[in-house]
Amino acid sequence: MKILKFIDKHIKMLAIFIWIAGFLFIGLYNLFDWNLCTLFPPCEWLTNYGFICPACGGCRSLHSFITGDFINAFKYNITFTATYIMLIIFWGIFTFKIFKKQDYQKFTIKYLTVFGIIFIVLIILNTLLRNILPYPHL
Repeated sequence: MKILKFIDKHIKMLAIFIWIAGFLFIGLYNLFDWNLCTLFPPCEWLTNYGFICPACGGCRSLHSFITGDFINAFKYNITFTATYIMLIIFWGIFTFKIFKKQDYQKFTIKYLTVFGIIFIVLIILNTLLRNILPYPHL
């Protein structure tokens, strides 16, 4: 209970901290030359079983999204890219509600429920379609 009171008391600082941390992460991420490392390992499911897993292309999708290559981000893994976009929108609205002193708790529960349903549907559709249709981006 003390932790929840502490978070509620300092929620504005937490929101600002997460925005700053996100921008710092993106800035530091873009400073590194990713062509020099083997960060993106081959998918174990694809290698061992011949099926494309729901997360295939997730690392490349994140890399493309952070570097601003949104078309390739969607090509690599539409579920992950949609998740990044939904999380950014959620955090933006959440931060706005905090600073406008609106009820952010009801919004959070409602949004995360809708987000969870959309995420599950996208995962299932993405996995099925990627294994049925030819998928050249892997």
